[in-house]
Amino acid sequence: MQKNFIPVILGGNLGSYSIARSFHEAYQVKSMVICTATTGPIKKSKFIIPIEVPDMKDPKILIQTLEDLEKKYPTMKILIGSGDWHVETIIDIRDSLGDSYMIPYVSKETFTKGTTKDSFYNLCESLGVPYPKTVILHKDYETLSLPFDYPIIIKPADTPAYSKAHFPGKKKIYFVHSKEEADRIIKAIFGSGYSENIIIQEYIEGDNESLGVVTCYRSFIDNEVKMISFGHVLLEDPTPSAIGNHLAIIDAYDEQICENIKKIVEALDFKGFSNFDVKYNVKTKQYVFFELNGRLGRSNYYITGNGFNPAPYYVKDLFKEPIDSNIAEGKPFLYTVVAKSLLKKRISKFSTVVDEYYKKGYIAHPLVYKADNGFYRFIYSRISSFNYYKKFKNFKENTF
Repeated sequence: MQKNFIPVILGGNLGSYSIARSFHEAYQVKSMVICTATTGPIKKSKFIIPIEVPDMKDPKILIQTLEDLEKKYPTMKILIGSGDWHVETIIDIRDSLGDSYMIPYVSKETFTKGTTKDSFYNLCESLGVPYPKTVILHKDYETLSLPFDYPIIIKPADTPAYSKAHFPGKKKIYFVHSKEEADRIIKAIFGSGYSENIIIQEYIEGDNESLGVVTCYRSFIDNEVKMISFGHVLLEDPTPSAIGNHLAIIDAYDEQICENIKKIVEALDFKGFSNFDVKYNVKTKQYVFFELNGRLGRSNYYITGNGFNPAPYYVKDLFKEPIDSNIAEGKPFLYTVVAKSLLKKRISKFSTVVDEYYKKGYIAHPLVYKADNGFYRFIYSRISSFNYYKKFKNFKENTF
């Protein structure tokens, strides 16, 4: 059966390009990418039609843009967000959109319950899913008293709300060594206009290679978990504003992680894609869960490299076709957006495996794609990869 649909993706980052590439690999379709500006990752792509909307954060303007697309292209469209605020906005405006838009996201209530960190940890507690020891700090707190020692991790409970806050020294996550430093950071966060809760957690020892990323898909049609893809993180971005962005991932499998994720999404009744950050705790010898993201992650092309292209999951649910279940091991792969020499310099445990995968061609670089070749794409992909040498020189590598 001929499937007529158009992927419409919000955001112009690497995650957006990766989603569009996955659709092109699976169906040879072009994606429309609505963005504030045509940035490097999507510029001059042969399968992306950029639509620049500088004020797309304004829901009224975004709705008008989507309505204009509906008039021009009455065929079915799959509306996908590449970032937290994109998805939250799509959920908020879904009732204002026409029937030609498929919205592959859960209700606002379910989304908030799953993605707000304090409620996520409450769920983990009730399900017996491991997570770091945690203190929830409200804006009206009086003194900071913790049941665990420094160093600690400080981060916002509500990522979309935190994205609107602006202040000097802002980071996604804070690695804190003393109460004085913690008090200063907490004061700066709450003083920025951010009024949701702050998460304070015990530090789980381990370097980047102790981290993991997991992506799950649960069908809207039959409510079954259809895919779980797990990867070891080898390297993360050291830039303060990009902490948590994965630069290199290698295939992995852990049965307990799969069981815990099924518990979480079924308890929440969370459908569609969900993405989890985990870390191996050497003391307890198990992976702890840090958060649930209700979307594909920025490094989502690792899933395609693992043999689980995300595009057909969207499309088969749209056209109500059966989806095969696969929560076992996928294909061997190395997802990387950095130069091999830099990766080899920064890793230890997986160095031999990385060499082997390069020899066998098991490399999944989202920006290196024969079907999207051209002078600009060639130059940009290489500059982007080698630019991380500068970042690692200027910023200390994260170890959390």
